[in-house]
Amino acid sequence: MRFIKTKPSGKDKDISVFVFSFGPQELKLLVGVCNTARKNLPDILQKYPMRSRLNNIVKVLQNTLEEYNEKKN
Repeated sequence: MRFIKTKPSGKDKDISVFVFSFGPQELKLLVGVCNTARKNLPDILQKYPMRSRLNNIVKVLQNTLEEYNEKKN
């Protein structure tokens, strides 16, 4: 995994966007870590925003991994 750069967001210039470079094995690891974190997060009202973010992270990472595997085969 390698950090590439930081750039301002397209919607809100006060929010930074981080750009990383990593391989498929690291992507699989991140999907697994995020899935485990989501499953072990307590189901309480204060954690709903975090659960929603984790769901979005897992969805995007999983879709990226599936697209990579389809192109590879």
